[in-house]
Amino acid sequence: MERGVGDLRSDNVVWQTDPVSREEREERRGHRGVVLWLTGLSASGKSTLAMEAEKRLFEQGYFSYVLDGDNVRHGLNGDLGFSPEDRVENIRRVGEVAKLFAEAGAIVLTAFISPPYEPPSDPELIVETNVHDVDECVGRIIGYLSDHGYVRGVDPLRALSG
Repeated sequence: MERGVGDLRSDNVVWQTDPVSREEREERRGHRGVVLWLTGLSASGKSTLAMEAEKRLFEQGYFSYVLDGDNVRHGLNGDLGFSPEDRVENIRRVGEVAKLFAEAGAIVLTAFISPPYEPPSDPELIVETNVHDVDECVGRIIGYLSDHGYVRGVDPLRALSG
């Protein structure tokens, strides 16, 4: 019997309701959980921007974490190759982990090539690494988070100063 993505391999798996809500976690952390998915071609600067944005958010007291394509392949997805099916599974697993982090109140920055790569049809934010330097791009990312209420009291200009 062939199983699809998300099918359970056991009938004995029951979802456990957590006694702490997402809202309570976000209130404790002082900011909302969110996944910011950075996508683009290889060597386009995704990891550089994610790591720098995480550093600046952390310095300002935010709970942030980067899920990087290469790093995830060293552990969680170490059993996957680069076939079309494995690439889809790689992204599926990362999406699930990112969701869990966001539900825990983290600002999750992911840096992945999404197979088969096509530019998003309706991105919420476009950061042109071929036009702007790292400081400007990270400032735009943090400005987006601030403008949309994911972080409070963040001065994007302060984010530019590193």
